[in-house]
Amino acid sequence: MTTAFSHRPDAREPASAGRRAPAVGALLLVLAVWAGGPLAASEEYCGTYPHRVSTVKQLGGRVDWSWANGLIAYDRPGSDGIYYDVHVMSLDSAKDRCLTCGKHGLVPQRHNGNPAWHPSGNYIVFQSEVADSTATPFESNPGRGVNNVLWVTDPAGREFHQLTELSPSDQVSGVLHPHFSPEGSRLTWSEIYEGAVRTRTAAGHWRLVLADFVVGSDGRPGLQNVQKYELGRPSFYETHGFSPDGSRLIFSSNLAQSGFARINNDIFVLDLDTFALTRLTDRRYNEHAHFFPDGRKIVWMTNANVASRGTDLWIMDDDGSGKERLTFFNKFGCPEFAGPRVAAADNSINAAGDRILVYTHDQVSDFGSIELVELDAPP
Repeated sequence: MTTAFSHRPDAREPASAGRRAPAVGALLLVLAVWAGGPLAASEEYCGTYPHRVSTVKQLGGRVDWSWANGLIAYDRPGSDGIYYDVHVMSLDSAKDRCLTCGKHGLVPQRHNGNPAWHPSGNYIVFQSEVADSTATPFESNPGRGVNNVLWVTDPAGREFHQLTELSPSDQVSGVLHPHFSPEGSRLTWSEIYEGAVRTRTAAGHWRLVLADFVVGSDGRPGLQNVQKYELGRPSFYETHGFSPDGSRLIFSSNLAQSGFARINNDIFVLDLDTFALTRLTDRRYNEHAHFFPDGRKIVWMTNANVASRGTDLWIMDDDGSGKERLTFFNKFGCPEFAGPRVAAADNSINAAGDRILVYTHDQVSDFGSIELVELDAPP
């Protein structure tokens, strides 16, 4: 369904699939004992798409795979088992560098996460919780974004630059899921301006944000021409990135839901020229959608056909048709089965379109692993 909205600039994440985590605190130890051994690579598959699943990182989180250098940016809890840090690693995990650990005076040392690569491979944008934050670690987790602002660094973590600030006028402030456009000249994210308690909603009220990403003559990165959008009544928005040609934004939102169903999100695509909005899903909970490199297919997560309220990855055509389940982390008897309530969440596709990294975690905590889904061929 495609609807033309009059856009208005606003005035003002079950048991982990990688089932054995290193001991980084009592909670992680409990999770490791409860969850069992590691997930082995699959030899067979369930569903339409032939695929194999293996564990890349036993303790990992939100993830982005660079098409420029093949490196993986991800977040994971630090040694305290509470606050997240940004890492860069190779696919075989032989090289793994923490970019934000111990960088006192360069970047705040609370939550740092949700990294995303610039298409050049020269920059990584990420969320950082402000140093004087009064939010709980749960609220400010990179998957929720309260009191988070955007920072950018290089792949070695040598220089750090703050891109956004908290809003002094909004009741609650924070950011979520930044993504660069394919050519690297734009950056999108979502921001919260009213909290869940005040709005009596599950996630509060958010906006879509789009800005120009620029690098000054002094080499300092920054933002210009920041535009903020709401596409209807106050709702939740989470950005997932751009189409490969940069003409469309893809995001999840509950803007089309009403009543109790407002706890559910749908996947939407927004044409940036006409501001025509296309709703791609209309049942159950949907999130974390990304275009395959050729733009014809989209992978996303949903709890459709999962009675336990876990989530799996599905694939659909870019117009919302041809929906097929890809992974079966929550299906007993399938090779990648990992427990009764596994959330397959943030994901990233490689440049060839035949491999997907996916962050999986249990529904009680955010602690999980990064899994590699290998397809026989791009869908």
